[in-house]
Amino acid sequence: MKVELGFYEITQAVQEFIIKKYGWGCFDFEEMDMIELKYLEAVREPRKYKNGRLVKHPVHGYVETEIVDWHKKYINLDENSELHFFLDS
Repeated sequence: MKVELGFYEITQAVQEFIIKKYGWGCFDFEEMDMIELKYLEAVREPRKYKNGRLVKHPVHGYVETEIVDWHKKYINLDENSELHFFLDS
């Protein structure tokens, strides 16, 4: 099942969470400038043998990669933003 939340539904959910968790009864999102989403993106590089040659998949022949680092990325949510996720039923 696909679930879609628009920007205002996201802000209402965050507002209800803040009121429930922190007890701030008079919290208003109209005063907020933006909502920011932080995520980590993997930095991948080709795997290499000790002699410097690239490691290739034994059956399919493509170059294998490995995760060498993680970079923080940010997304600003605005009125046109939506959140989509899928639930198994």
